[in-house]
Amino acid sequence: MSNIDTDIDTDTESFTSSSSSSSSSKICSLCLGSDTDIPPFGTIDDAKDLISPCSTCSIITHRKCLLDWFNSVPADKLHIIRAHRQSTSRRPISRNNNNNNNNNNNNRMSSLKDCKLSKSKREELKALNNAGKTPRRVKVYLLNGDDWIDNGTGFCVGEIDDDTKLPYFLVRNETDNNNIILKSFLEGSIQYQRQQETLIVWTDSNGTDLALSFQETEGCADLCDFIIRVQQGNISPGISLYYVIPNINEGDDITELITGPIRYPPEIPNVENLDIVLETINQGTNAQFTRTNILEFIIENDYFTKLINVFNEAENNENANVLYNVSDIVKSLFLYNESLIIEYILSSEEKILGLVGILEYDSEYPNYKASHRNFLASQSYIKVIPVENIEIFKRDFYLNYLKDVVLARFLDDSTFNLIASLIYSNHLEIFNYIKDFIGNICLMYRI
Repeated sequence: MSNIDTDIDTDTESFTSSSSSSSSSKICSLCLGSDTDIPPFGTIDDAKDLISPCSTCSIITHRKCLLDWFNSVPADKLHIIRAHRQSTSRRPISRNNNNNNNNNNNNRMSSLKDCKLSKSKREELKALNNAGKTPRRVKVYLLNGDDWIDNGTGFCVGEIDDDTKLPYFLVRNETDNNNIILKSFLEGSIQYQRQQETLIVWTDSNGTDLALSFQETEGCADLCDFIIRVQQGNISPGISLYYVIPNINEGDDITELITGPIRYPPEIPNVENLDIVLETINQGTNAQFTRTNILEFIIENDYFTKLINVFNEAENNENANVLYNVSDIVKSLFLYNESLIIEYILSSEEKILGLVGILEYDSEYPNYKASHRNFLASQSYIKVIPVENIEIFKRDFYLNYLKDVVLARFLDDSTFNLIASLIYSNHLEIFNYIKDFIGNICLMYRI
């Protein structure tokens, strides 16, 4: 812990004294890196490119950090900066390059809600309303022993029976519209497979092996969308669709679940169902479809807050098994390696402190317990200048502590980079806050 304390103190000193540092220190005021530290999303050449952009102060930044910051400034505020610099010979820095990428980074936390809405079932199903309605030319095959027998060529649509409300595939002969080659209901727990881009293969409820070979890839995709619509729309919730991808290098095909029944964790976790919660989350890692839906369920139901409540109750009762279960659940969520869940867990100080407490317990080391909360409680925050929004400074400390200490043992590279991106976004928010604060002082005293 002593080494950690030293590193934190050093970082704090560098930040609070950056505005008064001399040009010889060569420390970037934005990322706090030197000419040997690569700035976020930069290169070694960017690290060496330190500049002094202001003629009235001693601020030093990496050129890339400064450009990233300018690209993140709202248009109205950038207009004010230009107005103050009209008498100088410097041209305003362009905001066109990489504007979208930087706005995405700067607003990563605020975009969480938008991401949830874009993946909602309501929007997805609305986009699939017309799936299966266009007749698609197709050959129908029946499996007889080991041979696939051509049962005719026609046009296939997906329809829903008006009386029974059951969906079905209907194939009419291409030369005789009254001749129905196939009518197969999508029911029960039938598993459909999409193969080779133009094939849908399945075994119906009678045990008959069937295959549809489409003339065009678009036709196969359209009928697959029909399967997704009726499954996710709870018309036939028990069916599933898999995409079989040939693996040329390994030899074995890769099967990916596209849609199907999902087992969600209990809506309200408690000390008695945590084993089910852990099992459900671990099983959800098998396919991207199940991962996405389980994560949306967790976020929409604020599941992590409920886990924190279970954890607090178990800690008060000194229930070690429950504490280890909650810790394993949270670690499994991190191993999903999805930005949505990580941003959700790190979205507030309350959740971050809850995460720190939960990860003090580890089932792999039952005889040891970390003291993250005690360490964080011992840290004090001194206001060098009057600061109203102290939370963004505390958040910077918490995120770095999580990255370097609490989560360091089991983070993979992509999750590590995601947290580093959150830290970078928070740095921009801090710099914008200080910029506005200094700008208000300058206006007040007409500097």
